Amino acid sequence: VQVRNALDNLSYSPDLREAVADVDFVVEAVFENLEVKQELFKQLDVAAPERTILASNSSSFMPSQVGALVKRLDKVLVTHYFNPAHLIPLVELVRGPETSGDTINSVRDLYTAIDKTPIVVEKEVIGFIVNRLTTALIREALWLIDNKVASPEDVDLGIKSSAGRRWAVAGPFEVMDLGGLDTVVDVTGVILRHISNKRDVSKSLLEKVDQGHLGTKTGQGFHTWNPEDTELVKKRIAKVLVEIERWSNEESKK
Repeated sequence: VQVRNALDNLSYSPDLREAVADVDFVVEAVFENLEVKQELFKQLDVAAPERTILASNSSSFMPSQVGALVKRLDKVLVTHYFNPAHLIPLVELVRGPETSGDTINSVRDLYTAIDKTPIVVEKEVIGFIVNRLTTALIREALWLIDNKVASPEDVDLGIKSSAGRRWAVAGPFEVMDLGGLDTVVDVTGVILRHISNKRDVSKSLLEKVDQGHLGTKTGQGFHTWNPEDTELVKKRIAKVLVEIERWSNEESKK
């Protein structure tokens, strides 16, 4: 029912000028090619009303990059969604050097009104917030594999059975405060000297790609996949995300 209702609210046009002739907010979601995004933003700058805010769903390019050919820089930002976007509420609002406070506030109010969870990246930085944190974890996970410390299966299980569960309900700073910052100093003081600081892509990851083992899309990655297994994992993720959302809603009402 929700899908049908959503589809009824959509309209389509092959003409960009027609599509944005009377809109307040545009989210660009073309593939990750900077030149394509810049050209589209240039056209949007001409076609959309002066009041229109122009946002990019880029996961890697910054507002100053995608809006390099745009005059209304005070109304340009990145709104970075996370997949599956209908189940993960977060949207990173990335402000460029000239993005106005009114623009950020308007977009934050909009996403809050439609039950998304907006967070503001106050300063342009590659990877924004979440992808930087995720990449740091992935780098260390791959280091463990490269150095035969553990299997991919056990690394996955380690996260799913510990930190992953905790992070669903408490962020890193909440966890640090709960554990005691003096303890955090002691533990990180030991571990930081030994974790990976590599700048290059993992050897294990490059080998997989060179072999054509790209994950679920090819049936082989760090795990072996068939269509049934892939669908089961997707359903498992969706089910847990729905349960977390339901729990969060119940907690917010208390």
